[in-house]
Amino acid sequence: MREVLNGVLYLVKTGCQWRMLPSDFPNWPIVYYYYSVWKKIGMIEDIHDFLVEKTRKEAGRDEEPTIGVIDAQSVKNTLVSCEDKGFDAGKKIKGIKRHIIMDSTGLILAVAVQGASMQDRDGAVEVITKLLGSWKKVVRIFADGGYRGKLIGKVKKCSRIDIDIIRRDELHTFKVLPKRWIVERTFAWIDTNRRNSKNYERLNETSVAMVHLSAIRIMLNRFLTASKNLPGVKFVVWFQGIMPLPLTGRACCRAGIQCSSCPELLLIKVQVNKQKPSDVCQAQLKHKNDKMPNCSNVQPALQQT
Repeated sequence: MREVLNGVLYLVKTGCQWRMLPSDFPNWPIVYYYYSVWKKIGMIEDIHDFLVEKTRKEAGRDEEPTIGVIDAQSVKNTLVSCEDKGFDAGKKIKGIKRHIIMDSTGLILAVAVQGASMQDRDGAVEVITKLLGSWKKVVRIFADGGYRGKLIGKVKKCSRIDIDIIRRDELHTFKVLPKRWIVERTFAWIDTNRRNSKNYERLNETSVAMVHLSAIRIMLNRFLTASKNLPGVKFVVWFQGIMPLPLTGRACCRAGIQCSSCPELLLIKVQVNKQKPSDVCQAQLKHKNDKMPNCSNVQPALQQT
């Protein structure tokens, strides 16, 4: 199952088609099957939210953020993407619009995908609704001038969130605006994963999942970069009730994740719906060549491809 997850991350990083996954990974129907299951049950988003809390804690911050930064990115469509199309008259782009809210460190908190023709103030309602469902402590959101108007009063009436508009003082002049540069940096991080360079997906929920997977790669790389001062750390992700997925050794490199090999182990327990796992296999790996233990609750892979 390690190779299944690495196959998904390889696809996000390189932007290849499912049928063009290298032979080093399991057959593409198996990889796609598990990916689609994780997407439908919301496991990818749960893992992402867990890693956000873990990353903030490692940085010396509270696990739950109190401020956010919102912005939208217009992305070109391709011939195969067809669920939600529009034309952004301002940026002259035909495709979709990604609405993203992130914290003060650039970690993604909520994502929504709509047609590019939707105005920013109208599309913000969906992504703010998602934010309220996952992050309860956010009390302030920074935004640009595109979010002025009735949105501020509507959000304040339905929640305790204040929207602060950061205005540009000088027109036609480059100037780094406070808080606004954070969102532009996050968009640049996402675009380093070629699957997000354009919208290749037929469904909006698949586009959202690809953004979450890109953010998961970024956060795992942060953990592994921070661990360089140690003799080394191996990361293991446990999916409750599904299967254990280790991210260790050279398999991580093929998926675009930095890694180091050593006898130490850092175990990250990912709990679906943040409930205490009951029957997750608790075996530990002590060396990079150790094999995964047999677990009674591991879901079998596809018999035919």
